[in-house]
Amino acid sequence: MKKSILFLICALAFSTLQAQWVDDPTANTRLATASDDAGEIYIATHEASGNTYIQWSDMASNGWGVNLQRFDVNGIPQWGDAGLHVGSHQFSSYSEGYAMDATSDNGVVTCFANYEGECIAMKFDKDGNAVWGEQGISVIDFPAGSYGCSKVELQAGNDGGVWVLVSDTQDLYLRYINADGTLNPTTTISDSGVRCLFALLTPGPDGVVFVTYEKIGSGMWYVDKQIWVAGYATDGGLATPPAQLMASQVFGSTYIHYEISDGMGGGYAYIFHSGIAEAFNTYVFHFDANGVSTISNPNGAMVHTTDPANFYGNPYATVDPVSHDIILVYRQTDSYAQSESRLYMNRITPTGEVLWDEGILIADDNGYEYTDAKIDAYPDGSGFMVSYMNGPYGGTPIEALGFDMDGNQAWRTHINTIQDAKTGAENSSGFHNGQNILVWTNQDDGNIYGQNIDTKGTLGPIAPATCYPPTNLEGEYFWNEENGAFGTMISWETPETQPLSYNLYKDEDAAIINIDGNLTSYFDEVPMGDHTYRLTAVYEDCESEYALTPDGADHITVTVTAVNENAMSASFFQNGNSLIVNADNLSQVEIISITGQSIKTVKANGNAAEINISGMTKGLYIVRMNDANGNVTVKKTVIR
Repeated sequence: MKKSILFLICALAFSTLQAQWVDDPTANTRLATASDDAGEIYIATHEASGNTYIQWSDMASNGWGVNLQRFDVNGIPQWGDAGLHVGSHQFSSYSEGYAMDATSDNGVVTCFANYEGECIAMKFDKDGNAVWGEQGISVIDFPAGSYGCSKVELQAGNDGGVWVLVSDTQDLYLRYINADGTLNPTTTISDSGVRCLFALLTPGPDGVVFVTYEKIGSGMWYVDKQIWVAGYATDGGLATPPAQLMASQVFGSTYIHYEISDGMGGGYAYIFHSGIAEAFNTYVFHFDANGVSTISNPNGAMVHTTDPANFYGNPYATVDPVSHDIILVYRQTDSYAQSESRLYMNRITPTGEVLWDEGILIADDNGYEYTDAKIDAYPDGSGFMVSYMNGPYGGTPIEALGFDMDGNQAWRTHINTIQDAKTGAENSSGFHNGQNILVWTNQDDGNIYGQNIDTKGTLGPIAPATCYPPTNLEGEYFWNEENGAFGTMISWETPETQPLSYNLYKDEDAAIINIDGNLTSYFDEVPMGDHTYRLTAVYEDCESEYALTPDGADHITVTVTAVNENAMSASFFQNGNSLIVNADNLSQVEIISITGQSIKTVKANGNAAEINISGMTKGLYIVRMNDANGNVTVKKTVIR
């Protein structure tokens, strides 16, 4: 099979590396060196490459700032022992809000407030280069009187860009940054008489992003709150009108909502509060791809029957990729002393139906507090995993349990058994490339550790990723109306795992054409003749075998029988059901559809030809004319 030398070299180099993930819960994998104060850890995986990015905050000479690390699918750190430290800005001595997300082009964007109150976004490629410059981009021009940047959120777009959502403790500001760092218009989200705060981002259909946000009324410690949702396009325009998800409730200002995509273009919002019956519970809301609430109860669906004697909170959620139900893990504590601690899970449909009644108890009270509970669905919809910390000082050990989609336990595994103080990441990676990744900081030795786990509960080195080829390779002779050229249109279906790009091999010894991994077709303008194509998928560490056609061949050959328009003199006119063609020295005329299909061919009579067009659809056609000397001329005409 024909391959590029570069990929062969990369594959050989990669094969010499030792896989770093360990299968020993007393050791785990050290990902970066940090201080014992490190915290605010975020994690995001670029699925096609298997690269995972982590961000954490730590004290340095320029303040409480941002650090980043990249490690590959095998857990091998790529940016040195301590990762990258953002040293180009001054920070306060406390957190002012940080966010991070992996981009679709295998980079990472971090966004933060600097000491001057600016909102700064910086993008790094996989090699650690600052794509938007060493200073990054100042995202928002705040109005006069604003408090400046106090909280930021990010959501990657589908073209290497990213949404940035900023709060100044009064209003919200939303802006899309393109992959090259150019800025689209800013949208301000505000409402007279209330503050719009604590907003989150959810990807919607066709490049839309949904903003779920809280409208907060008067009060200091206890306030009136509502949850709203609205969709926005990358140009800043409103895509769906604002819609209310949660009815007004009065509860503590520090209790804020969370969100998660439903996998159908909409999303779920969920919140822990005491506004109903003065008892703490978790309530779930859902909106569809049109930004419309689908749960009729304006108070949402409860994960557990309200009980003044107990709290049901600290929720974390995943979504079943098949049914699109939300599945939440949450903690029960007694309301009097909060000395008891239990973990439950429940499942709720997009219309608010609670499927597991009073929830399923998964971890009973053992005298220690449950913390950092996470839940992640398997990509095939066959089950999910719950992980949590339980032990003295809120840190040890870390345990994981696997379940089927009916809530039946399938396995139990210790991820970490060391008795030390830990701070878990704000999120887990979710399952990508056969594994889920948890990250935490060890407050005793100042290091950041991680551990992978698969859907069977197995830790440690993983099998090499399958290098899936594209499927259903096809090609046809094609008239490209956009650029007025004949050529070949090659199409295929995306492989099981999204590639970084495709390599199209054309004819023998021709240059390789590299195609964006998000595309599934390519037009190639070529001269007349037979042209052979082969296609592979390119991943971070491998290149696939050739794609097969529906008939099982590893190539396609397309015959191009026309050339582009030239200056040969010819005229056309319709006379009833006939198309009359006049040109010098004509021998043959062929009518071709714009997709390259031959419709009719007639012999010419010297300088003219008459073609019966009855029954032909109105529209644009190609007229291919041969003269007696073998020359070919192609022109367009409209049959009316």
